[in-house]
Amino acid sequence: TIAPVSVARPRICRFGAAALPALLATAQSAQQNPAAAWDSAGKAAFAPSDRFRLAVVAESPSALGRKLQLALPQLQNAAARTVLEQQGVFFQELPARRPRVAFVFPGQGSQYDGMLRELVRDVPAAAARLAEVDAAMTRLGYPTLSQLAWQSPSRLGTDVWTTQVALLLADAVMHAALTDCGITADLVLGHSYGEFPAL
Repeated sequence: TIAPVSVARPRICRFGAAALPALLATAQSAQQNPAAAWDSAGKAAFAPSDRFRLAVVAESPSALGRKLQLALPQLQNAAARTVLEQQGVFFQELPARRPRVAFVFPGQGSQYDGMLRELVRDVPAAAARLAEVDAAMTRLGYPTLSQLAWQSPSRLGTDVWTTQVALLLADAVMHAALTDCGITADLVLGHSYGEFPAL
């Protein structure tokens, strides 16, 4: 019998600060003690005051330490950013004035089997909204999002009602995930059926 191979799930380790020197100091501290930064990954979110943001996708504390060692000398080198991003290291300085954000809700044709399953698995706010919409659908005698979009074979794309209600529920779940990340819309619009969730 061959023992199963355990695959580490990557984590996103976030570092933010109002000024670049503070961000560099925080990231250098994490480089020296990557286990602590690894343990707090997923708990730490960017604050609105964090103009300088660094996100590192790492599979282990040692991988986090190596990536920080590689990235820190190169953060201000714009030419190196593409290479860093290929390594799972993302750095951004937010503009002094927040850009306007638009949410565009999709219409029919954007659906797919299993849509948002991973998002619901990984984002608590998405899972909570799914529980709310599923409870409402059950209370009204209708199938849940998982019954509409996650069971195989689904009727997405072949049955208009199934497709449209699945998109409406998925849009509600996606909106909750974005809102939980602190992303709010200045403008909301929809394409075709997407006008309904936009309303």
